[in-house]
Amino acid sequence: MLYMVEATHGPETCAAFVEESKKRMQVMSDKIDDVAKSHGITMKGSWVAMVAHKIYMLLDAPNGHAVQDLVAEVELYAWNTVIIYPVNDLGETLQKIK
Repeated sequence: MLYMVEATHGPETCAAFVEESKKRMQVMSDKIDDVAKSHGITMKGSWVAMVAHKIYMLLDAPNGHAVQDLVAEVELYAWNTVIIYPVNDLGETLQKIK
């Protein structure tokens, strides 16, 4: 199942401006692939909207609990408010509603 993770922070905790957050981001970057793999998660893509202070990750995961565990273990929630959305491919969804 696909999940879109949206992590939002403000300038007061942004890794571009705050050294502690920058260190957290570097630690997360170093371990996120291994932690994801340990939970059966595949990272399909990740994006940053810098001026909006948002991070997006598209994950293929067995369930939402695995995604929540990933977010917790890499401490993404330490400087972000995180929302996890289960999502479907638009084409597949259009086929379902025909």
